[in-house]
Amino acid sequence: MRLFSYLQNHFIFFKRSWKKDFSASVWVFMLSLPISLAIAQASNFPVSSGLITAIVGGLFVSLLSSSPLSIKGPSIALVLVMSWAVLELSHYPSTGLNYALAALVMAGIIQFLIGLLRLGKWFSLIPTPVVYGVISGISAVVFVQQLYLLSGFTDFVQPSLWLILELPERFLSASTWVLGVGFITLGVLFLPSILGQRFSKNLPGVFWAFLTGLGFGVYFDLPVREINLVYLPQNWSELWISPDYSMVFTGQSLGYAFLIAILSSLESQLNTRDTEVLDIWRRKSSINQELMALGIGNLACGLLGGLPLITTVENSTLNINQKARSHWSGFFQGLLLLCFLGIGFWVLRYLPHVSLVAVLIYAIYQLNSPKLYQGIWETGKEQFYIFSVSFLLTMFLGIWLGLLGGVIFALIVYSNLSNSYLALLYAPVTISMKGKNKAKIDIHQAALSTNYLSIQNRLQKVLHHERIIIDLSQCEVVEHGFLEQIYEFAYWNNLNDGRMELQGLKNHYPTSKHPLATLKKEDENKPRGNRYFRKIENLLNERQLDLQAVAATNNTSLETSLTYDGVVLQGFAFARGFEIRYRENKFLKFLGSTPFEFSDVFLSRGLRMSDRNHKVSVCLITVLDMPLPDFNLQQEYLMDKMWQSIGYEDINFPEFPIFSKNYLLNGEKEADIRAIFRPAVIRFLEEHLFLQLNLEVKNNRMLLYKSQSTLQQTEIEDFIDFSERFLEILRHPEQVLIDSE
Repeated sequence: MRLFSYLQNHFIFFKRSWKKDFSASVWVFMLSLPISLAIAQASNFPVSSGLITAIVGGLFVSLLSSSPLSIKGPSIALVLVMSWAVLELSHYPSTGLNYALAALVMAGIIQFLIGLLRLGKWFSLIPTPVVYGVISGISAVVFVQQLYLLSGFTDFVQPSLWLILELPERFLSASTWVLGVGFITLGVLFLPSILGQRFSKNLPGVFWAFLTGLGFGVYFDLPVREINLVYLPQNWSELWISPDYSMVFTGQSLGYAFLIAILSSLESQLNTRDTEVLDIWRRKSSINQELMALGIGNLACGLLGGLPLITTVENSTLNINQKARSHWSGFFQGLLLLCFLGIGFWVLRYLPHVSLVAVLIYAIYQLNSPKLYQGIWETGKEQFYIFSVSFLLTMFLGIWLGLLGGVIFALIVYSNLSNSYLALLYAPVTISMKGKNKAKIDIHQAALSTNYLSIQNRLQKVLHHERIIIDLSQCEVVEHGFLEQIYEFAYWNNLNDGRMELQGLKNHYPTSKHPLATLKKEDENKPRGNRYFRKIENLLNERQLDLQAVAATNNTSLETSLTYDGVVLQGFAFARGFEIRYRENKFLKFLGSTPFEFSDVFLSRGLRMSDRNHKVSVCLITVLDMPLPDFNLQQEYLMDKMWQSIGYEDINFPEFPIFSKNYLLNGEKEADIRAIFRPAVIRFLEEHLFLQLNLEVKNNRMLLYKSQSTLQQTEIEDFIDFSERFLEILRHPEQVLIDSE
């Protein structure tokens, strides 16, 4: 019965959403194809191995996964592991490849057993800065390897930090032609950052780079010249590499198997968590089911000659951003990759090796940009120190020492913050009832990410109460990781609407300006500099002074404090692909009897993609006194026009070409939407093209914003004026038409 219900649910999702899922899968395919090829090449595997992994992740694991919108594929973090496994398990790379695949099969079995025995939750005990530090340390070593290969070297190259010493000599002796192709490809990859969002909406940058490399290969006829080509299997039988189990139970092989299983699980858990908070339907996955699905996937990848499989944050975020709705987007992406492997794989004979090198350099930069380090520093010095120690240990001493050393250092830091060794893994908690529907939870000694599991078990027992108060007054320290997890707990259990609140923090001071910075209890006997810090925090910055002037002009007051009530914006498409971390700088005014709320919203894709995080100003109009259908009106870009040519939804008005050319309008009830967009409404929108606004209506609430931008003082005044006049036109379009005549 459970199998029948499972298949029935998948069929229902397929029937309802296959068009949107297929559209999203095309975008994910364009990103996944070059990345998978590049990771396989860096791992010293045939490029087909990367495609095999992405196909397995799409066709099979996506349907087994409990996270419907996450995309599975090969990982940069495991390039180092697989490269070293190939080298250390045999003196010959060809034989080492077979032994490495056997270790991957064993890793899949280990991962499946961890999920089956329901041990997945224990991975959360490893502090997030440690995981980030290890992954970034691995990425740094692979980055150096790719810089070495950018010079045109195509033989087997073992990732090593010491390759940096050979870079000057390699580049001085490199072919000008090869360097030219490499740097041109890098230029194409970084072009969207220079030209802005209008360009980047048109195609994933790595796909542009992939096409550029193929263009060079075709134009210069590289297969004839045999210059700097990608290594390809000579026939179909060579695509599938079989594992060799003769060394699978040796210490070295088992060590690699456990390392693959642990790294795959840690990174997948982190990326799945970052992905799921972006899902507007708030679908939470099961950690243990995810581990079993990944275990089966890694087992299949090992048997077929693929690479280790993880949940990828970049592909998953793109999937959500392109309005995917179910598992089928991942399945379609795998199907497209399979079609490429079967039909279009031959075109890779024209692809320069250096093009994939450039793609991987760019991908590593995206996941390890300076904003990542800045973001970790802003969460608190102690978080940055933990990250740095894990990072340096991984780079210079290896992955195991980076992971174990990072955890030990984190425990030392936390014990110094809390002055208690017992609180590292367990926090004393008392629960008291305050009336029938109010529960109070007192946490003692310390609230840390490492003891959060012991607290979470108690929180689950009071979820049915209407109000939950968490008193932290007895905690010496409230650590950043704990605050992150407690707000995630509130998010997943729909407690953002005021049912949960933190109390007892008036005697704690933040260790940084981050909204969820570690809080340390103030010692009254030791004067500290935090009083000055608080004084600074109470001052308004330049933007807040401007907004205060706008609020005063509109006879209202500005609220500058951070609030975690992003649930009120849940469902609007402006935040698709992002998590609403907090709102600030709010003011409320009334347009007649209609509430108009302005706020600055911080949209996050997590630390690993912190270069994409941004603030955007939104104007929310609620309690509309007229029924409106749900629709989305936004600025129209080149790629939007391309999708329309193959039937992608856009409601156009032939009699108004300016409106149809500049705005993308869509929604499910087209007839009702056309009834709203009468001539007076369309002309008014054409007159206000200069505002570059986007407008959404959801559940009879209207949201106005400028794409990925905060509004300045004059723009806010323009948006208020626009809103007031737009509402009047919607109410009385006939009167506007008479006045204009």
